[in-house]
Amino acid sequence: MVDGAVWCQSFVDLHYPEAVRILDFAHAAEYLTAIAQTMGATGPLLSPAQLVELRHALKHDGPAVVVPQLRTLVATQPTNTELASCLAYLETREAQLQYPQFIADGWPIGSGMVESANKLVVEDRLKGAGMHWAEANVNPLLALRNAVCNDRWDESWTVIEREQRGQVIARRQARCRTRAAAQAVAAPAVPAAPIAPVRRFVRPLEPEVRSAHPWTRAWSIRRQRELAGQV
Repeated sequence: MVDGAVWCQSFVDLHYPEAVRILDFAHAAEYLTAIAQTMGATGPLLSPAQLVELRHALKHDGPAVVVPQLRTLVATQPTNTELASCLAYLETREAQLQYPQFIADGWPIGSGMVESANKLVVEDRLKGAGMHWAEANVNPLLALRNAVCNDRWDESWTVIEREQRGQVIARRQARCRTRAAAQAVAAPAVPAAPIAPVRRFVRPLEPEVRSAHPWTRAWSIRRQRELAGQV
């Protein structure tokens, strides 16, 4: 529920593009009034009674009935650019003027409740006696205030707590990375000393032992026969 300002539509596009968009009926009625009260050759294009009927038709019959009548009125003043601008405003927002359908679906068609929130939600919390706020603290406080006024405190606080914990962990990890990088710069790595190859040392046998060892003697055919005969 917004007026027809372009920035309002951009705001909705960013935060909730699939939202049902309704042009505040009072804003639409202002443009109807501006067209009806435009002076023609014999006075206003529409009398007060005709204007009331046109507003009633817009609310209960929708733009399909009203917009063609407005085109007929504007066509009588082809040089009036302001009149054409008012008509273009309504034509480009025709999807937001489906008031009979909005009412049947249970949607409000007036933005009074939204605009009064500026007083009942924002000002009531921020403009107390003696209050002073740093600019950086305004939006976070209003987010909490909005959660309270919509009876969504538990849901919102769970999200806030999770986000806060994530930020704490991210800051801690960033400090660890910074500390590790600083230590690496302050104490460059020292190349490791080469590892000496392992050498095996076999103690040689004494000469007399070496000569008596069976591996040092020839293995003759005669000796084999002698051993065979003993067996």
